[in-house]
Amino acid sequence: MEALYTLLYYLCKNGNIEEAEEFILLNKKLFPLEVEGFNIILNGGFLIGMTLAVLVTMTVATSMAARDGPVPVAGYQICLEVWLALSLLNDALAIAGQVKP
Repeated sequence: MEALYTLLYYLCKNGNIEEAEEFILLNKKLFPLEVEGFNIILNGGFLIGMTLAVLVTMTVATSMAARDGPVPVAGYQICLEVWLALSLLNDALAIAGQVKP
């Protein structure tokens, strides 16, 4: 059984998500878990991509604001706090929408 989980791990790690899902669907007796719930784990690549995009955007925006002096940095900080609060709220709502009762 451990070999099957290792196979799934390497399929997902190398970006073969469709093959991993097909493998699970064809072997339902070996994997008695809900396939829809497992898709959250398989689709982690989107979360990593989103995180990297936000980090790059924030780094570029901070460096651009820092070049102009203290007043633009203060305005940038206010906008950043509002944006961060709204994005965290949006993520919380998205996560709550994925959870099954």
